[in-house]
Amino acid sequence: MIQIEGRHSVTNSQSDVEYRKFTIEEIQEIIKNGGRGMLHTNGKYFINGITYFGSCLSVGEETIPYEKEGKIIVPTYFKRFMLSDGGDGDPEEKVHVEVEVEMNEDVFITLVGA
Repeated sequence: MIQIEGRHSVTNSQSDVEYRKFTIEEIQEIIKNGGRGMLHTNGKYFINGITYFGSCLSVGEETIPYEKEGKIIVPTYFKRFMLSDGGDGDPEEKVHVEVEVEMNEDVFITLVGA
């Protein structure tokens, strides 16, 4: 079971901040109850086996992360032109992808709400 070091605040103030490790299930529950956040990566992630460099991914109602084979998967959308294998079509069209994040000590979650 993956646990991610993180920070959670219901009100986004310092008075109720909780720092600890969160399971994927806990993160899913916070988001399902109206929370949102950012998954900070180690500087890279993978889409369809291709490495992309980026420091974080939004997580929320439409982008609830889940665990698969020891990795974090974030279903999300990227504009076609941002993807190496975006295929044919309007470059501005949003394409559904599943982003794969390898777990290590650099991954951190910041959550607000719920």
